[in-house]
Amino acid sequence: ASAVLFAAALAAVFFDASTSFWLIVVLQGLRSVGISSLISPLTTWMLSDLPRQVVTDGSAFSTAVRQSMASMGVAIMVLLITWGTTGLGSVAAGYQMAFGFSALLALPVLWIAVAKVR
Repeated sequence: ASAVLFAAALAAVFFDASTSFWLIVVLQGLRSVGISSLISPLTTWMLSDLPRQVVTDGSAFSTAVRQSMASMGVAIMVLLITWGTTGLGSVAAGYQMAFGFSALLALPVLWIAVAKVR
């Protein structure tokens, strides 16, 4: 799942005005599948070493952090898109930077999934 997320995000870096609509839909779908496929195993891994009495607190904290970081990631991606569009004069450059940021963030997730989660 993490490899799918990383590969789809990396491929999205190369989107431009001539990219097929359906290719964008498929790659975005793969990114979504990669993200949703990682949530449950990573949450289980994070909570596995907690004492039973605090698992609900750990789950709530994990969910709050995940949602906060997702909101921050979206805000940064919108900032990059806006900067690319206005600063560089290219909508494609903005999206390429945003998806590059997404791919960069997917790398540690890929490492954690491969090296740490069993």
